[in-house]
Amino acid sequence: MDLICSFVRVNLFSDKIPRKMILQVYNILHVMLKGGRDCEFYHRLVQFVDSYDPPVKGLHEDLNFVSPRIGEVLEAVGPIIFLSTDTKKLRNEGFLSPFHPRYPDILTNSAHPMRAQDLANVTSYREWVLLGYLVCPDELLRVTSIDVAMVVLKENLVLPLFRDEYILLHENYQHYVLPKVLESKRMAKSGRTKQKEADMEYNIAKQVEKMLTYVVLHNLISSTFTSA
Repeated sequence: MDLICSFVRVNLFSDKIPRKMILQVYNILHVMLKGGRDCEFYHRLVQFVDSYDPPVKGLHEDLNFVSPRIGEVLEAVGPIIFLSTDTKKLRNEGFLSPFHPRYPDILTNSAHPMRAQDLANVTSYREWVLLGYLVCPDELLRVTSIDVAMVVLKENLVLPLFRDEYILLHENYQHYVLPKVLESKRMAKSGRTKQKEADMEYNIAKQVEKMLTYVVLHNLISSTFTSA
């Protein structure tokens, strides 16, 4: 997932650079280093830049074949993300304490070594969720995905890409994820699948739509009050 997130970040960051500038810089560097133009690769680069304009659209298409696997990974890290937000449980169960919660005299690395390691990586897991559902919106239609996405989206307004460059999360979700969800909702409503499956897909898509709308509105209000 770290590799996929890096791939996504690079492409999202490329959106900050004018398309013509990418091509011109490549041309100039190739002439400086090789003493001539690379016409063959240049045309491939043009096709690549064109297919990733905007980047999220290209990422949707390119990562479609691994989308189910990404969805499984994001589902798997969901419990850790929920646990990281439950400060009372973290304190009572001794997840962050060097002492055993039931045997205070025993000094240990952690009463829950596996969970403690996961909690140490929870920041990465949150980024997996934010980027994963952005580029694989179909995975939001899993029943357990809604709550995971909602928790993370409510706590994040922006996602850093490189140094001081970032993207506005909710704006991107509104532009690229919500339309995909609405499309799934329309397809389910039109009954293109079996009735029982269609009803389930429609209900999940409706919940995802409601969740995304709520999160966008919630963060808009929060940011307004914060700036005021």
